[in-house]
Formats: sequence, structure tokens, C-alpha cells
Amino acid sequence: MIIFLCGCTGNGYKKFYRPYYVLEHTPKTDRDPIVYNVSDKDHDSYIKRIQANGFSCVGESAFSSGTYPSEKSAINFGKKLGASYIILSRSFEGTQSGTYSLTTPTQSTTYHSGNTYNSGNVNLYSNGNYGTANYTGSGYYSGSSTTYGSKTTNIPYTITRYIYRASYFVETVKLSPPLESRFPNQSRKSKHADTLEISEKLNKELDQLLKEQTK
Repeated sequence: MIIFLCGCTGNGYKKFYRPYYVLEHTPKTDRDPIVYNVSDKDHDSYIKRIQANGFSCVGESAFSSGTYPSEKSAINFGKKLGASYIILSRSFEGTQSGTYSLTTPTQSTTYHSGNTYNSGNVNLYSNGNYGTANYTGSGYYSGSSTTYGSKTTNIPYTITRYIYRASYFVETVKLSPPLESRFPNQSRKSKHADTLEISEKLNKELDQLLKEQTK
């Protein structure tokens, strides 16, 4: 199994899909695939159980992500493949911790206001005459000044990453050998009837297996 690393943007199940078979004609279905969410250690046992009931694994998706991909994205992609069943699992990969720097602009405005007072003496001279004069005065002022800059903050983060895996199954009748050759003792029925009977049996077996594993 090849594992890809991603952020993960978009549909990881579609982006990191690896086919095992190239189907000449993609099976068409109006129904969503049946999905089984299982533990990573049980994934392969489910593959064997589904394959033993007349379905083939046409490919898998495997990728590492720190975000949780939706089950619906796997269903939508599996439906395009014509899958009848999808097995989903995930396994813990690790935790990443660190800090990232965030720089933001800063702006500081200072306001000024107040009163001023002034007084003094002035020496005067005119036409040979000397003298002095006293003066006093006051005034009011107001205004502002703005300073621009930047501030950098270190923000801690922790990301838990998982490896996500999906296996997609179509009816073996779509591949070679044909489904009828696997059941020589069965009475000849339509392929659709064979598939429905096998699917119902498989659903019951997988449901029972899932119940036993979750006890």
C-alpha cells in the first residue's frame, strides 16, 4: 500500500486513488455504495470477506492528513467507480507541534492639548528716548500624532495526523472470470438476481462481524 501525504485539500479519496484494474466499462448504479468503517487492523479481513462473496477490489486510496475527510467524499468517488462496497479505516500516524508567526499591523495615535502662557519686558527706543514695556499673553492648542508599525506574535499549534485508507469493490461479474463460473451448482438465474442474493448474504455476514468486533 502506497501512502501519500497531503494537507488535505479537495477529495483525498479521489486525488490519491490507485487502481488495481482498468475497467472497460464502469458499472452504473443509482445506489450509493455500502460503507463499512472498520479499524485499521480489521481492514484486510474485510477485504477477504467481500472478495470471497463474489466482489473484486478494483483499487484503493491511501493518504495522510491532519484534517478529517468526510465519508460522503469517499461515497461520491466510489459511486463514480461503480463500487458496490467501500471499506474505510484510519490509523494514527503521529502528532506535529510547533509555532507559526503571525504579523499584524499596529497603529498608535496620541492626542495633545493644553494652554500656554507667556510674559516679559521689551526695551523700547524712539527719537532718543528709552523705555520698557511689559507684556503678558496666553493661548490654547490641540492636535494629534499617529505612529504606524507592526507586531509579530508566535502562536503554538498541534496537529494530529492519521493515515486514511479506502478499498472499493465491484461485482466480479464485471471482470474476468464471470460470476457464474464461481457458483457451478447454482441454478441459472439472471446476473442481477445472483448479485442481490450474494449482497444480502454478505451484508448480514459483515454486520455480524462488525458487531463481534465492537463487543
